[in-house]
Amino acid sequence: MNKRKGILDTIDKTSKQLTILLEVMYRYYKIYDLDFGAVYSEVFYELYIAEEKLTFESICQSVGIGMTTLKAYRKRFDNLATRLLEKGIIK
Repeated sequence: MNKRKGILDTIDKTSKQLTILLEVMYRYYKIYDLDFGAVYSEVFYELYIAEEKLTFESICQSVGIGMTTLKAYRKRFDNLATRLLEKGIIK
């Protein structure tokens, strides 16, 4: 299991900022998935929102992606979160 932590893993889990950020990103990826037929929202939900935290391997199996793809997705999620926070869109 990859232990590297991104920005979404390091923000205080009880902060209102994180709650808003996760909600905005989840809705964004739901719309993105509808438009492009991807599974970003499912992966995002399992990684950051779901109550039961699954291993990376379990997420890959349930969604049907490889570990390399999961790493790319996590990088994409962190990049978007960083941009949203830097631009002040989420305060």
